[in-house]
Amino acid sequence: LPWGAVSLSLSCLSFTTLAFLAYNSPTMGRATQNLSFLLDRFRPEAYSWNTCMLARNLTLAAAPSLSHNSYLMIFIMTVVLLSYSSAVLVYKPWKVPVHNNA
Repeated sequence: LPWGAVSLSLSCLSFTTLAFLAYNSPTMGRATQNLSFLLDRFRPEAYSWNTCMLARNLTLAAAPSLSHNSYLMIFIMTVVLLSYSSAVLVYKPWKVPVHNNA
């Protein structure tokens, strides 16, 4: 249990840091060069889409620890994946058009 709590807190901390950097990148001076691993995959209008992707990954990674009921874990993962796929189809954040077909 202690290692799980440490791991989850580090994941939340890294998520918060990367989400903050992705959200504030347009106002930062050399953000496009320094944060290219966050920003180059998406259209300029959807620069903060990485936050959604990180939230999806964090939720999928934490789903097994949220419940011991396997049906609930599968339900959480399905809801997260369907929500993310629907959002990709609506917002089309990726630079490469083929990637927007979820």
